Amino acid sequence: MSREARFWKWVAALEPSELKLLVRGLPPDEAAILEGDWRTWAHDGQCAPDGDWRTWVLMAGRGFGKTLAGSQWIAGLVATGEPLRIALVGATIDEARRIMVEGKSGLLTVAAPWVAGWHPSRRLLRFTTGAEATLFSGASPEALRGPEHHLAWCDELAKWEKAGECWDMLQLGLRLGERPRALVTTTPRPGPVLRRIMEGPGCVATGGRTHANPHLPAAFVKAIEAQYGGTRLGRQEVDGELFTDALGALWTVEGLERARVGLSSARPERSRGALDGSSGSNAPRLQPRIKSGTSARDERVGEAARLARIVIGVDPPAGGGTCGIVVCALDPEGIGHVLADHSVTGRSPEGWARAVADAAAVWQAEAARPERRAGHRRRHGLLRRGLLPAAGRSRCRHSAA
Repeated sequence: MSREARFWKWVAALEPSELKLLVRGLPPDEAAILEGDWRTWAHDGQCAPDGDWRTWVLMAGRGFGKTLAGSQWIAGLVATGEPLRIALVGATIDEARRIMVEGKSGLLTVAAPWVAGWHPSRRLLRFTTGAEATLFSGASPEALRGPEHHLAWCDELAKWEKAGECWDMLQLGLRLGERPRALVTTTPRPGPVLRRIMEGPGCVATGGRTHANPHLPAAFVKAIEAQYGGTRLGRQEVDGELFTDALGALWTVEGLERARVGLSSARPERSRGALDGSSGSNAPRLQPRIKSGTSARDERVGEAARLARIVIGVDPPAGGGTCGIVVCALDPEGIGHVLADHSVTGRSPEGWARAVADAAAVWQAEAARPERRAGHRRRHGLLRRGLLPAAGRSRCRHSAA
């Protein structure tokens, strides 16, 4: 390790009070250099991660320093001298201007040495290096249709009005340079778009709790901990935790997990056609779940015999959205089970109708097995003897499939 590297490692290990004393004892020019070194002052999660990533999600609690991290990331890349084209996308144009550009931690402050001009009416920020940053709104996907960019900084994506459409349009235009990249700075909020981004290829995530910022007033940290500590709101807004369920949801992931049972004559695994939107069959490949000490056939026969009736529910889309295709079953005890989800998105009427037919063919074949027919006969016999509840009083469980 070089002498310079050892020095910066020593500086990074100092407490905030010790850093202040160090800076005060330096000559003005050296103090300015140290103060301007972002990595010296940043806390964990604020600096861009290493590696070949395309999307960086900085998801953290309130006051963590997400906006400052975004401004510093943009400023550091502008300082390279490249004539970059940058998209600054906020929940609204007004928020993008007030927070990302004009705010206390905005680009006009952080990137001041490189700012050549700010034109609010044109939503344009120019830099002395030839780089330009343009403001966009998360409510206007059409504005992102066409412009090309090297970089994008997306602030509070979780509250964008049209998050999915705007993100897609932004990604299609993020194609300049050898390594186009996007940064998402946001407080977590349940929603499919943020989860889709984080689960996508080339995405890395950093972040942390509000408490990670040592520069926040101690009174503020103590107050929010006393008021929101241990609550769902506190875990989301302070601890930076992303929930998968919306507040008040009738069907939660936790509830579904509690309702899972081992009944799984066939665990569906979609074919490639169901995943990529092609016209291929959506029929799942059947994978029997095997318990220890039993053969695959014994397990399938035992479980298949328990199902008395299988039905497929279809919710056709109004346009080009998702067609819900869900397979359910009733066992001899009158308990309902959700067996599989064959839903498809972006299909034509003929396409999603074909997916329904494919699903019906697979599960009709399952229901036609000899052991399944034996289960039907047993159920009808129990019904005649009054040993099963009526269908109207049947309970419901979510299967492990």
